[in-house]
Amino acid sequence: MASRYWVLGTADWTAINTANWSATSGGAGGETVPTTSDDVFFDANSGGGNPALGVGYAAQCHDFSCLTGAPTLIGSSGSLNISGSFDNSGKKLIIFNSPIIFNATTSETITWYSGTTLNALISASITFDGVGGVWTSQIAAFVDAMTLTNGTFDANNFNVSLTDVTTGRFSSSNSNTRVLTMGSGIWTLSGTGTVWDTSTSTNLTLNANTSQIRLTNSSATARTVTCNSAPINHLHIKAGSGTA
Repeated sequence: MASRYWVLGTADWTAINTANWSATSGGAGGETVPTTSDDVFFDANSGGGNPALGVGYAAQCHDFSCLTGAPTLIGSSGSLNISGSFDNSGKKLIIFNSPIIFNATTSETITWYSGTTLNALISASITFDGVGGVWTSQIAAFVDAMTLTNGTFDANNFNVSLTDVTTGRFSSSNSNTRVLTMGSGIWTLSGTGTVWDTSTSTNLTLNANTSQIRLTNSSATARTVTCNSAPINHLHIKAGSGTA
């Protein structure tokens, strides 16, 4: 396992770009591209501009950290695959059109953001897909959408806001072993269509606890909540001209 720090500002994170990776904060570039065993850091010494995921590239790392002074991260395609913990305590905007995939098979923590609430600070869909993986929130989540494919997600009594006005949905509809612990927080679903989908609930343990689900999109487009045998707790629907 090694540490990899982004340096020298705007460039694409690709399979062959070694120029922007250093072994130390603000150090010389030229280190190897991060693998699933390497911890990645973006910080105040990462340089100006907006680092981006390479087109179609499936970036990999172990722990991923955006620290104080880090640049905004963007990605028009590709994906970011994290096999460890996630720390956005630097309060940076992360804008990806492709998913951030958490694929750990161990217990990990997620610090979405530490500070004032922002709308979709992490503008990306989130997928949890690690057999045996356990991810525990350390702060409220503000992301576009969320899918639980494998493993356990524990909201840890924090709020979860799925903020995209079209795709802001939660889905966990398969037969893999999954655990969702919602806690006492408010789950805000801003999308349309099937905004909550546990229609295939085989091997799903859903701990609704005292959570609330709020549907906040008041457009004329229908919203559907499909629970099957995984019942939720409180459901609040914002009235509009559509149906839910």
